[in-house]
Amino acid sequence: MKIKGVLKIGILVFAILACISGAYAQKGTVYLQNYDQKMLGSNALNNALIYTNNNRILVANTKGATQYNGDRWSTIPAKSTLYTLYDDSTVVYVGGRSDFGYLKLQATGRYQYASLAKSSEELPKELGNFTFIGQAQEHIYFLSEKALVQVKRKNQKITQVWKATANQTFQALITFRNVILVNIQGAGLHRVQGKSLKPFGQASPFKDITINASFAVDGAPWVTTSDNKVYMFDGERWQKVVCKDQKYLDEHTLTDGVALGKDRVALGTLNGGVLIIHWKSGETLHIINHETGLPDDEVLGLSVDPRDGLWILHAQGITQALLELPINKYSEYPGLIGSPTSAVYWQKKLYVATTEGLFQLKKTNSFADLVTPIRSRQPGGLQVQSTGGTVVGNLINDVFGKRKRATRVFKRPKGNGKKGLRKKLEDFNKRRTNRRKRNRRQRKRKNVLERQDYALLSFPHYYQKVSNFSLKVNQLVPAANALLIATNQGLYTLKANTVKPVFEGGAAYKILRSPKNKSLVYVGTSQGVKSLTYKNGNWVADINFDKLQAPVYSLVFVGNELWLGSDNRVFKVQVDAAGHYKMHKEYGMSRYYLEEVQVVNLKGKPTLFLSNGIYSLDAKKQQFVLNTQLKISQPSYQLIQRQAKYTWSNIGQDWQNLQDSSRVGYVSLFDQVNDIYEDEAKNLWVVHQNGLHKIAPRQKKDSIPFEVLLTQVYNHKRESLSLDRIRLYQGSKAYSIHFVLGTSDYVDEQATRYRYRLKGVTNGWSNWKNDAQIDFTFLPSGRHTLEVQAKNALGQLSKTKVIGFRVVPPFWKRWWFYLLEIFVLGGLIAASAVSNRFNKYKRYSSLLTFVTIITIFEYIVLSIEPTVDNFSGGVPVFKLLMNIILAMSLNPLERRFSAWLSRQSFTNDEGEKEG
Repeated sequence: MKIKGVLKIGILVFAILACISGAYAQKGTVYLQNYDQKMLGSNALNNALIYTNNNRILVANTKGATQYNGDRWSTIPAKSTLYTLYDDSTVVYVGGRSDFGYLKLQATGRYQYASLAKSSEELPKELGNFTFIGQAQEHIYFLSEKALVQVKRKNQKITQVWKATANQTFQALITFRNVILVNIQGAGLHRVQGKSLKPFGQASPFKDITINASFAVDGAPWVTTSDNKVYMFDGERWQKVVCKDQKYLDEHTLTDGVALGKDRVALGTLNGGVLIIHWKSGETLHIINHETGLPDDEVLGLSVDPRDGLWILHAQGITQALLELPINKYSEYPGLIGSPTSAVYWQKKLYVATTEGLFQLKKTNSFADLVTPIRSRQPGGLQVQSTGGTVVGNLINDVFGKRKRATRVFKRPKGNGKKGLRKKLEDFNKRRTNRRKRNRRQRKRKNVLERQDYALLSFPHYYQKVSNFSLKVNQLVPAANALLIATNQGLYTLKANTVKPVFEGGAAYKILRSPKNKSLVYVGTSQGVKSLTYKNGNWVADINFDKLQAPVYSLVFVGNELWLGSDNRVFKVQVDAAGHYKMHKEYGMSRYYLEEVQVVNLKGKPTLFLSNGIYSLDAKKQQFVLNTQLKISQPSYQLIQRQAKYTWSNIGQDWQNLQDSSRVGYVSLFDQVNDIYEDEAKNLWVVHQNGLHKIAPRQKKDSIPFEVLLTQVYNHKRESLSLDRIRLYQGSKAYSIHFVLGTSDYVDEQATRYRYRLKGVTNGWSNWKNDAQIDFTFLPSGRHTLEVQAKNALGQLSKTKVIGFRVVPPFWKRWWFYLLEIFVLGGLIAASAVSNRFNKYKRYSSLLTFVTIITIFEYIVLSIEPTVDNFSGGVPVFKLLMNIILAMSLNPLERRFSAWLSRQSFTNDEGEKEG
């Protein structure tokens, strides 16, 4: 009975471990988004990053700072290397090399740096490097080795300075609940009390160690230290945080840390990437290093955005780890050879097909499991070190590289006499040789142990090739308790970890399971279609389908009819109740070039997808005609038919299932999708150009709305305009206005599309485009309303943003100038009429009349000249003709006006005589 009880417990434990293993196998690696130095536009090393309240990214680096709006990176001029950033809603405080200050967002949308290094006489002459910034209720604190500086948050004025004494070095700053702590090297933690620093606590654990970083987790202060430990303050004392993989931190030098919500903490290392732990249990949730997609293992800084996205700064640029996305990568595990073509999660196992065969994902139990998979990742194979050593040691050295070895210089022993010199030299050489051998063994042992842990933690799973099967696989389909494998040389089946041929010769393109018979499948091949039924452990073919001799690239059932897509034609096959062949009919397509026809069941009707459009069946004409209602938004669209109820396509730019019009936004994150498979748990397995990802069903909606932002407006002179009050002043010649947009979402933001409409000017909404800049030239003067929308890579649509602006005409086109012209012209006419009454002023009257008429004519010319230019296309002959006509009419009008003035003068004179 005891044995049975033990067996039951053992079986239960094994089942639990198997379940855990199966669940973990679906975990994969974190989805990463890399920004290399080319994208950043700079080769400067980045030291700190923050996501501001204005939805912008700010980066401190060795050349100053840069800002990012989701479309372009731009430099912020600063005169020193910057180390740290702190966002305080209205301004961003900055610490740097012998400098500190703040960045303030200007009305133009650009940040401007203001230094505080010379704003107070209390500052020491040598400022040191400001590497820590903390906040209290009313103040911001900057810390360097030489000083602690208090700055008032309200006006950015220095209010107090604590200077380090000659034998002191300020090492770190910790702030929480209005408590300001400074770690003094060799003296430990001290608290700011008034104008002095008092020891904090009875015994400081940081007296002889260095604090690398300080951060808050759920309101409590945490620090990472030079002894590769993490400490938290519980309100009374500092406690070490338990980390199950502490050994990994010890061997890769812990540097930085940051909180990810309330339960997770990200820890950066000097040469091992990032560990993400659940701090309450100490378990490692994710590892992000070079082997899991991080470009560089040397972490320079960590930061978190409002969506708990982790930003990793390293020597090769910046990487964003999108932890909250339900996406994980599965192609980073070693052992996978070739480009993935298809994937299936079958019988609680993941199978991946590539151009080099079939592979199964397995759990890593020991480092020996990884030897062969890691070797397969190396294109040149494994080379044996001349120094010898174990296979594992040599493999580790080849794959992960050796540590740099310090060069030691051994001096020869001194001696004046020749007697015994040879013996001394021989003894010295012998000791040196033994010492070198011993050091070599110690270095090798340490290198192997270190890199084994690195590999085991990086690769909890690996791929193993199935049955040495090495053909190029086109598709994997589970059917009749077996896994069917369509290859370029025939159809094969996997059962009981053994691959056997079903038929060979000719390529097998597509496999379609019968909707009525689970034991029946149809296979499209280069020689036609094959109907296979699973009977008594074998696949039996229906020879009647041999009557159809043509390559078949796509298959679909529409009702009880089987439709097949071939070269420039389709076939309709009628089958009986058992799915057997009865007869077929051919539909030809008139094409100028050979094209593989893709036939789809769209709303119960056969529909053809070709490069020039979508074709539907005309029942009366019994031929396929171009469907003008279904349009393709992009010419190079993709179409994937994997399972009967799914037809995936991006014909409308966004990926969707054409069967029910449901959209799958996350698929749009990948380029050149080859295969999409949905498993029983509703997970989507996406095979694409860069690997294999699993998209889990979305559990929660994003609480932060996706917004489109206006980041900059400038004119034709590239002068930035105020975003609060946008005014464009018309010039005498060319003028234009340019709007630069951005987004609050940094998930594949380069794929974000925009559209706009300008009320009263454009005819409805513009087409969606990736360009984040909107340009207008020669807009009419007056007030305008611009409406913009954005659609991110996930297909989410932002709310409409309304931007009001005004085009201000030149002063000679404003109402007050028109009024002034009327007064001037009226005054000239009045002066001419009055002077005409007096004989001695009559000659002035003629002159004033002539000036008035010329002024009116010139005003008319200036007014109609733009209209004439637009009508004539700028041809100078029309402008010359207009001037000639106006000039010819000038003299007659002047004479008529003078005659009228003379009559008025004569009438007035006669009236005076009669009086």
